[in-house]
Amino acid sequence: MATSQFRAAAEAELNKRTEIAKQFVQFYYSLFDNPDRSQVAQLGNLYNDQSMLTFEDGKFFGKQEIMEKITGLPFQKVAHSINDFTVQCLFTGILVSVGGELKVDDEANALQFSQIFVLVPENESYIISNDLFRFRYS
Repeated sequence: MATSQFRAAAEAELNKRTEIAKQFVQFYYSLFDNPDRSQVAQLGNLYNDQSMLTFEDGKFFGKQEIMEKITGLPFQKVAHSINDFTVQCLFTGILVSVGGELKVDDEANALQFSQIFVLVPENESYIISNDLFRFRYS
């Protein structure tokens, strides 16, 4: 059983990292969904050369491959709607799980998705170490 002192410290740290994760998610999807598609390139600042993206069954290693995948996605407009958001502390990082819907171009039906980020500290900020994206089919 966790001691009350440990629990209080763990909850305080989780609250701190949850706030960081909320800010990250808001920033990430605001860039991804920006009507000016050139803004998507700024997502590259959130990855480094050791980052990895799993997009459905594809694996992309390093900032360059990841950005080629993201900027090469076949749509002009996208809008994410977040329905669930969960955070856990890792030893030095943050595990962020996001689920929701996304609409692309002028499609009438939204697609369900889930995305998991592992954020790690780098230069007094956080970068995406791992990014896992899946469409959820009913």
